[in-house]
Amino acid sequence: MLNSKCLPNHSPSSVVDEILTAQGFDKIIIEEQQYYQTKFKDTVTQIKYGFYIPLKTRHQAKETIGFGRAYFEQSKEVPLAIQEAAQGKLLEIADYLNHVRPPLLKRKKKGYMVRNFKELQKLGKEMSSLKTNAEVYESGQVPDPIQ
Repeated sequence: MLNSKCLPNHSPSSVVDEILTAQGFDKIIIEEQQYYQTKFKDTVTQIKYGFYIPLKTRHQAKETIGFGRAYFEQSKEVPLAIQEAAQGKLLEIADYLNHVRPPLLKRKKKGYMVRNFKELQKLGKEMSSLKTNAEVYESGQVPDPIQ
């Protein structure tokens, strides 16, 4: 099948979980080992084949998805069509994971009144002409919004 896929910091487990869940996998724990599990159904025999991908957490920074250690639950022979379907699903997941990019390192825009120094100067001029809360109260009005 595929080699294990090591996910660096920019592919957090939530992204991996989202991708695998969207692909029909459920996260389960068996004997303190985490897996992603799904079933492939043979449309001729109606037999369902459990398929497992082990997940290992190393330190806090990396997780390894064991594509190379993925396996079918059944001890009997799994039909070739089912094996090929699983291989295709793993390739599809690997493709999604290979296209996960780290978020751009930039400041959050939320909470900033200006983006640069020129806008800061303009805002300062605009605010200098505004009345203070004390001046608004003196004129018999209530400042809006009250902060």
